[in-house]
Amino acid sequence: MELQQRLKDLKLSPPSGSKTSPLAKNRRYKLAKNDLGLSEVGFEFAGDTCTLVADAHRILCGLSGWNRTSAAFPGTPPRLISGGRPKTTTSSKIAASATWTDDATLVLTWRYYETPHSDTLSCQFDGDGVTLTFLNSITAMNPQAKDLRLPLKGRAIA
Repeated sequence: MELQQRLKDLKLSPPSGSKTSPLAKNRRYKLAKNDLGLSEVGFEFAGDTCTLVADAHRILCGLSGWNRTSAAFPGTPPRLISGGRPKTTTSSKIAASATWTDDATLVLTWRYYETPHSDTLSCQFDGDGVTLTFLNSITAMNPQAKDLRLPLKGRAIA
């Protein structure tokens, strides 16, 4: 019985950082042409949540914990097998968290809790621009490797 209780009480803490920044504003950005086929990205802040909106995709992240959701975001989840990506993206169950590591950097962590994989999306804000950089859990284990998804660059929409 003791082991069952210990397992039941296991928790994965969200990444540490700040819940807010002077740049935590609801804003949309027009993306440069990219391999993921996304044209626009936006950030919506409300209470203890940050929602990433990319075209029709929405991922609600907790700012003080995990938010469970599901999404079919292009280029996710990471794949271990070769042979290229499937033509369509399937929906994955995600525990999502967001934190500010400094005033200009918002880091989104997506844990695909039915798999051993995760994604970290670093969003670097600079004036009217934003750069989103991906790092999947497979690439994170190899310092010489780079995530195959190129950074997404966007400009604020007035």
